[in-house]
Amino acid sequence: MVHRIAALALPLLAGACFNVSAEGVACGENDLCPSGLECISGLCLQPGSTVDVDDGGAPPDQAPIPPDAMVPLGDFGTATVVGGLNTDGLEDDPSLTADQLEIYFNRGANDELWVATRATTADPWGTPVELTALGTVNEAQVLPDGLTMYFTSDRNGAQFDIFRTTRADRESAWGAPIALGTPVNLAGSDQRGPCVNSADTIMIIPSDPVTNNEFHLYRTTRANPGAAWEIPQPLTSLNGAAGIELDCWFADDESEIYLGSNRDGDPNLYRAVGDGAGNYSMVEPAPGINVATESRVDPWLSPDRRTIYFTRAEQGGDGDIYTATR
Repeated sequence: MVHRIAALALPLLAGACFNVSAEGVACGENDLCPSGLECISGLCLQPGSTVDVDDGGAPPDQAPIPPDAMVPLGDFGTATVVGGLNTDGLEDDPSLTADQLEIYFNRGANDELWVATRATTADPWGTPVELTALGTVNEAQVLPDGLTMYFTSDRNGAQFDIFRTTRADRESAWGAPIALGTPVNLAGSDQRGPCVNSADTIMIIPSDPVTNNEFHLYRTTRANPGAAWEIPQPLTSLNGAAGIELDCWFADDESEIYLGSNRDGDPNLYRAVGDGAGNYSMVEPAPGINVATESRVDPWLSPDRRTIYFTRAEQGGDGDIYTATR
């Protein structure tokens, strides 16, 4: 929303990065590997390693790499405005189902959640509909199957808490939202829109424990969707020494994450590689997305990571939803 983009725009110093092992992580010609590793045949490997592409591209001690992972993704192409969704006011926080046939987003400055659908990805988006039954909703994330959605709201008081809602199928209405409670929602602490894996067992939360607009990312897990969440732990390898982190998307296997941050001044999108266990390294600007003097935040990526949706805002202007492919 407007206040969130403004918060990201505060002039702050560049953040710090930490190197952790990422051997075997996919890389491209524009990607960097952690210190001591080289990008060889699309993978971060020890110098001098060889890869048998005919065998699926995996080193002898690793499982075969899926074919899509063997193709270096490179930079995103030119971003274009998403037709049928944007108005003269504010639109932001896009989140889609895995098939890209439903898109949820905020419109206006009053935490209004809207949804649009289409029959195929080749079709234009239909007329958006406001989901008034859910009340005030901010920064929603729909899970890939379209049956569970998380969002943040201050409906219960002055602070923002995380809520969860579900539905039986894609044709059904969303159920009554339920606040997550402790240890995710804590008294005196603001939580913003989380990003969650498709299994509903890993959650990364932008949190401000002392409500002074110093949001950073925290990670929590649980054994299954019916279990309690563990106490969230700070993602120190992603959180800058200065600046804030306020939105995110991560791959199901935790091999990659995109986040919004103003660590270098303007609010922009950053990318980092992961080791599959919640440790990330090589925080760098997202490939081909950021533009000087503009805000680029609220990332959502398709499962194959070839399509990105995000919020773009020129300095002093309202946000609009854009998309790019690679």
